Amino acid sequence: MGLEAEGHVELRPQADTLSEFVAWTPAAQSGAEDVGTPEYRSDMPTLAGVLARLGVQEREVSGAWRFGSPADLRALDVSAGPRGFAATFMVGDTLGVGSPPESAGTVFMVADFDPSRGYFPLYFDAEWYSPGQKRALRWLDVVDLLEAEGSEWLVRAYGDAYAWYEVLGVRDAGRGVLWSGRRPVCEAQQPAAVDG
Repeated sequence: MGLEAEGHVELRPQADTLSEFVAWTPAAQSGAEDVGTPEYRSDMPTLAGVLARLGVQEREVSGAWRFGSPADLRALDVSAGPRGFAATFMVGDTLGVGSPPESAGTVFMVADFDPSRGYFPLYFDAEWYSPGQKRALRWLDVVDLLEAEGSEWLVRAYGDAYAWYEVLGVRDAGRGVLWSGRRPVCEAQQPAAVDG
């Protein structure tokens, strides 16, 4: 499947010279392919906070997690329909490049909606980090890079001194990092099974 990119979608700080683009198939650009529009709901920030609290409890991620508003929230059309979302929560730090305090935490999740059970997480990643270990994720787009079941997700990762891109995809029993711009491509490895 060929992809075309056109136009900048957001401005980045001057320290970051990489631009982001919206990508779509040529058929979608000409209207030959149906492109779903995500449905933003006013209760998504609250629902994201509830799923974040449940996620750290169920996975027994230690630490004092205090969730306020998401640092980033995107309405998505990821699986069952246009009512999904991606959310990033930051505890004691900000979503962006910059050295964190001694202890900071981040939760990144992608959730979908099913009428029979409500919102549920498709992917959940939570961790505490110290200076030099920061990896805070922010949703960018769905991409179809591999001829495998399911699409891959393009995310932006923010560290202490710079930002990079990562591709998350389905492998074996879960979704994990398929490629990261933080390390050379030759060092990228298929992850072990990831909860999700």
